[in-house]
Amino acid sequence: MPLPQAFAECRTRGNQPLHFMGMHALARLHGNLLDMHLHQRFRNPGRRNVEISYSCPLPWGAVLLAVSVQLNGQTLHGEVLPKAKARDRYEVALEEGNSSVLISVNPDGSLGMELGNLLAGEECEIHLHYSQVLLPAQGSLRCMLPTTMAPRYGDAVRDGGFEPHLAPQTDSQVQYPFSAEIHIEGELAQALISCPSHRTSTQLKSDGCVLRLTEAQYLDRDLVIQLDALPSTSMASAAIDLTEREESVVMACLNTTLAQQELTPRAVQVQFLLDCSGSMNGDSIHSARNALLQMLGQLGPEDQFSLSKFGSTHQHCHARMVNMDSTQREHALSWARQLQADMGGTEMESALLSTLGLPGPQQRDLLLITDGEVFAIDALIQTARHKAQRIFIVGIGASPAEQHLRRLALATGGSCEFVAPDEDAQPAILRMFHRLRSPVLTQLHLELPADVKLLSTLPLPRHAFADEHLQVYLRIEGAWPSQQPLQLTGHVDGATEPLLLAHCLPQTVVDNDNSLARMATQALIKLQPDLASMATYQRPLSEEQLEKLALRYQLITDQTHFVLVHERAEQDKPVDLPDLVQVPHMLAAGWGGAGTLLSAPLDSSPSVPSVWRTHRKQSNTPLMASSDLEIPSFLRLSEEFSAADVRFSVHRRTPRSITPAAFVKALQQLDFAALQQIDELRAAGLPEKIALRLQQQVSPTLTEAAVVQRFVQAMMTLKSNHWQEPMTMDSDDDLFFTLPLSGVTARSWPSLLMP
Repeated sequence: MPLPQAFAECRTRGNQPLHFMGMHALARLHGNLLDMHLHQRFRNPGRRNVEISYSCPLPWGAVLLAVSVQLNGQTLHGEVLPKAKARDRYEVALEEGNSSVLISVNPDGSLGMELGNLLAGEECEIHLHYSQVLLPAQGSLRCMLPTTMAPRYGDAVRDGGFEPHLAPQTDSQVQYPFSAEIHIEGELAQALISCPSHRTSTQLKSDGCVLRLTEAQYLDRDLVIQLDALPSTSMASAAIDLTEREESVVMACLNTTLAQQELTPRAVQVQFLLDCSGSMNGDSIHSARNALLQMLGQLGPEDQFSLSKFGSTHQHCHARMVNMDSTQREHALSWARQLQADMGGTEMESALLSTLGLPGPQQRDLLLITDGEVFAIDALIQTARHKAQRIFIVGIGASPAEQHLRRLALATGGSCEFVAPDEDAQPAILRMFHRLRSPVLTQLHLELPADVKLLSTLPLPRHAFADEHLQVYLRIEGAWPSQQPLQLTGHVDGATEPLLLAHCLPQTVVDNDNSLARMATQALIKLQPDLASMATYQRPLSEEQLEKLALRYQLITDQTHFVLVHERAEQDKPVDLPDLVQVPHMLAAGWGGAGTLLSAPLDSSPSVPSVWRTHRKQSNTPLMASSDLEIPSFLRLSEEFSAADVRFSVHRRTPRSITPAAFVKALQQLDFAALQQIDELRAAGLPEKIALRLQQQVSPTLTEAAVVQRFVQAMMTLKSNHWQEPMTMDSDDDLFFTLPLSGVTARSWPSLLMP
């Protein structure tokens, strides 16, 4: 499908021409299979020939089936070769003045794309075709198309294993147009369909519906399609392997079901670990904070928990795991509401080790809330495996590192959920706690018909969750017999007798692209690094065996690259070697507080983006250092606010002995108009009891900064000479009443309790 004509004028915000002109996605979603075609257009706007490098993100489990290139009106095709041979062919082509395309797999699962000798004024479109198996969970299905790669903590080459010229870069000045068309067919079209990431229009068709992006869209956030209220059914397809025609491949998605009596909820022992690094600033910390608050609401008196946060360092709210009672709940909610993305880098490994090392039950789970933006994920996975405890993850943000987070969760027997900015986190939280409270399914086993000869299968996981799909690949001799079921059995919480968990009838299909066999082979290759840690006697394949498999099925892997060479006429060949151009990614929307995707103001904004302007004086707040910054309207004091309407609180026996006059004097020593956080008031001497009362007023409609400024304004208005005696009343009661300013007594403090 041709791309919109507007792509031809793609430029930076500084009006400089770009080498990457955008992407169009055309997808078909049917059953549990997503068939995706990505059209990416490149252009050389300069006068010299160039070599363009670009790292293209792919979703988890995507299998690249085909690559084609359109150049100067010609459609070109290449082949998959051993990586050394493919690299040599690519380099020789460039030296000879020909054009060439090389595609490899980066360590994080993204594609490394190199386009050499694109001449001045030429355009080139690279078409990627991949398939992905989508696994529903508890009646919900989520389809994610990553479009950009957010900045990550660490060194891409040293920690992430990237080639230097393919290390992902970002640029806040570039804009790449994005269009998409998603065809949803069959039963999926009857689901509740939403797109929390983009504005879309829906066109109904006889066999389903079509979703299209509306308005101008860009490659600055993942495209997310959410389907809910799906039937929980197992399904399987079988097809002849066109490479090994005496064999068939069966791909099954088996939905594990348990009788109601087996689903008795159990108490949980969970440790919450929240990412408070700088990349979480803005939308992400807002979503993470709300998600954590909802999770705390899921805990009851029979549950144990702990709270921790991390960035460059880590901090624990609890010295050990504690029971959830009314005191701990109030303390935890107060701690969670004050979380900010103010802890620097993302030292995830040390935080994970420290959290899992807290005293508590041996059988516990860790629930990590993060955007996953780190390079050194392999070391973290090894550490997590060594601890042998399940890690559940809620991925936050407009472009979380899905590949990293899913690898970490699956390696430990946990699971992942993702929440986009401005998306309701409650469904994801409920699904996560369903897993935490449900019985564990172990000793999984496939039951095949007696007349089916099994040649090989991928190992089943050690653990599974109820009401979720497991993906299974089987290689059998001949064809699957009609009307013969495939069954999955397992044990519930270590019971002695196995139960039937799932069954289905594989349907024989015609697979002209040999997609099932290639997807099964890709899954086998990707599983090799994990075989040693799985409960299986299957030996990992050698590098030579992996290379042969990849070449036989034309798959791009760690051992193989795709290469294409376009031989030019002698008069068209450039004289010089090309200039290297690395295409940067758009900065992910909302990353690090750079803008927001939320439809409502953030519930707390202590770290204000530096692009906001103000006419205030220079302050000591780092992000408010510019003298021409302006507070956005939702942080300004309401004109309707009157100090005479302030509610006052008589606090008896306060833990700190400070007079209101002394506190006002401390405020006058500061740039009180720049105060944004309740912690700044604490530092000025505000008693903790009053600080907590202020914290309770923070809400999605009233930011922490607004609460602070209203309180400060009320305090600065009170200039009575009678505010000299400390608060020393001897009762624990808190009495709240409204008084005009003239009636304020010596022992009254403004506490700004909203009606």
